[in-house]
Amino acid sequence: MVRCNFCTFEGRDKVEITEGGTRKRKSRVDVKYFTKPFTPLNFRSHLNGQHNESWEAYQQMSTSAKKEYFNDKISSSNTLHVHMDLTSDSIEYTIKVPIVDTIIGGLFFNAIQEEDCDDAGEDVASAASKKINKMAKQKNNAMLLFKQGERASNGVASYTVVIKNTMRYQLAIDHVVAVALRRIVDMLNNDKPVWAFSGDGSTHRGQPFFDLRLRLHWHGRRLNLHQVALPMFDRHPAENMFNMIVKLLDALSGGRS
Repeated sequence: MVRCNFCTFEGRDKVEITEGGTRKRKSRVDVKYFTKPFTPLNFRSHLNGQHNESWEAYQQMSTSAKKEYFNDKISSSNTLHVHMDLTSDSIEYTIKVPIVDTIIGGLFFNAIQEEDCDDAGEDVASAASKKINKMAKQKNNAMLLFKQGERASNGVASYTVVIKNTMRYQLAIDHVVAVALRRIVDMLNNDKPVWAFSGDGSTHRGQPFFDLRLRLHWHGRRLNLHQVALPMFDRHPAENMFNMIVKLLDALSGGRS
């Protein structure tokens, strides 16, 4: 019995199943073992069909390079990628239009508006213009993720988002959340007797102050706080913050707030 080294160290090629295509089933993940009779036709058929790119590159190598090709390779079963079905796994989300257009497109990417850039000088006006252009590009790139979906039976429109590479997506989200919680733990472990969290804003820069999340451990109990910054004093950011909160609640409740 002879084992295929390409299967062992690189795995089989990933193939998508499409209508009208020659492939009728997904790629296998097991290792190919050849048994008697050992014929070149069987070897070539497997290598061309299951390891096409690797086999073509291997054939172009010199004799000495071929002998050392598998020396430093790690078995694919001992790598993380073998546990990730990167081609078939996906997550699809359906999101309401106000959440995408108002919250993500409007609040997270709210362009900087300067009341009078000329009075502040050409340098300041140029810097503000560059920031507005940069934010516009960031918004366009972010909004490409959302695709207009079909209207529901009640006529409500929505967006759809398809997340490919499910495992990588979940690992990335878990990492981001864990880092944020780790920072909070570090702050709470500070020896100083007084600590506080605050959000601030300015008149000309509309930034969201509606999503402050804190996880605290207090007298043996874990508290999960999802806070909204409310304008409590007569200061210049109060109107901006209030308008943002109204837009947020309207988008989440469908205009019933």
